[in-house]
Amino acid sequence: MKKIIDFIKRLFGFGNNFKNSESKKIEIPITKYESSKLQPTSQVRVIKNHLMANLSITKKEAKNIYGIYSLSKNIYKLRKRGMKIVYNQNTKIYTYEPKS
Repeated sequence: MKKIIDFIKRLFGFGNNFKNSESKKIEIPITKYESSKLQPTSQVRVIKNHLMANLSITKKEAKNIYGIYSLSKNIYKLRKRGMKIVYNQNTKIYTYEPKS
């Protein structure tokens, strides 16, 4: 039993058997957490940028290129923000009509 207790003491640095055990303190550098200056891109922002560049998007494009499965939800948010987006049921394409 004494051997186990001595082992635990040495394991956690409480043993007197080692010379300079107190002088070998490990210092862990504390680094400040710096938040990155880039904000994460939201799905709405990605869809908006795509529509501004290409003027149209399909559900398949949104899923394959950006991994966005809920395109209609994001289009709804963009419409609430004032963008004029029309959905054509025949071609199943959302098109953006910029203000002239």
